[in-house]
Amino acid sequence: MKKIKFIIGFFLILITILYINDTINANNLQKKSENQIKKTSQIKENSTKNQITIKSKTKENSTENQKYKKQKMIITMTGDTSVASFFGQKIYFDTLYRQKGAKYFLNNLSNYFKNADINITNLENVFTTSNKAIGGKIYTYKSYSKDYIDVLTSHNIMYVNIVNNHMQDYLQKGFDESMQLLDEKGIKYFGTNLTDCSNPELGSVKVHKTQTFQKGDIKIGLAGYYAFASSHPTDKTIKEDIANLKKQGCNFIIVAMHGGGQENNIVLKMQEIMAKKFIDLGADMIYGHHPHAIQRIDTYKGKKIYYSLGNFLFVNYKGSKNPEGLLVQLTLNMDESGKISPTYKNVPIYWMGGYSQKYTPTEITDKNAIQKVNNILNGTIYVR
Repeated sequence: MKKIKFIIGFFLILITILYINDTINANNLQKKSENQIKKTSQIKENSTKNQITIKSKTKENSTENQKYKKQKMIITMTGDTSVASFFGQKIYFDTLYRQKGAKYFLNNLSNYFKNADINITNLENVFTTSNKAIGGKIYTYKSYSKDYIDVLTSHNIMYVNIVNNHMQDYLQKGFDESMQLLDEKGIKYFGTNLTDCSNPELGSVKVHKTQTFQKGDIKIGLAGYYAFASSHPTDKTIKEDIANLKKQGCNFIIVAMHGGGQENNIVLKMQEIMAKKFIDLGADMIYGHHPHAIQRIDTYKGKKIYYSLGNFLFVNYKGSKNPEGLLVQLTLNMDESGKISPTYKNVPIYWMGGYSQKYTPTEITDKNAIQKVNNILNGTIYVR
């Protein structure tokens, strides 16, 4: 009997021990499971936080890289423009002006001017009542009527370079009177000449003017200078002008350059020197005129140099061996980072100036004539 009680007691103790052990193991497993759940939860939480941080940083970086909206500005540039005659005499141009109105003369190219945000030309004559002209010049021009300025305004050509070899035809007085008319018409003029020159073809008329034009986040700066051996700006003047334009927020600088020979397509060394200097000192594009003939295009440090766009509208020319001119359509494209990329479209034109013609520049459509222009622009042919 004692033996049976002992055996029963032993089994009861054994069962109790096993029960306690199972309970402890179960508790340990539960704690491990809870800890594992906590760890998993923490990992998920950290992962979520990291993902949020990464997304946030990505969004921040994306925002930094997308400070601007994609946008563009369209600019047209044309060459030598003169709505004037020798010493302001009355010519057939006045008859057509009175019959057909100011807008008639540039109608053939009106789509380019309508579609542009800003239109620029090189204005090669003064508008003055003064009869006191500079002596010793080969050609001396002024407009017979101040009304002729509306040939430009009627097609929204409202920005003009005025530093050229006809700014001094009627001395400082005639120049200042002309600038007063431009102000009255709302035309923005630009150009700088601070040099005294004994050569009457260049003279010593003084002006110091730059301009800006803004559309959205694109803001261009405009400056103009002589580029002759006997008359050109100092490095100090160029640097200061471009620095001031950049301080005003300009992110693309166009320099109008007046220099070279006459009536031929050959680029002179001084043109090359000055064009490269303007770019070295901060210009983004060179817009050249004066030769009355188109000349080649160069690229220097990734920036375009148009040495000469030829004539655009020159009403007192009897004829020319260079009937071709060039209208340049420049499109400035800004991406989301604010980088500006320029694209250029060259539009060959016949400038149509002369007594037997109707003073109406028109786009060239003949394939052979277009090829001739392209060959000149590429520097593969010259017309002397």
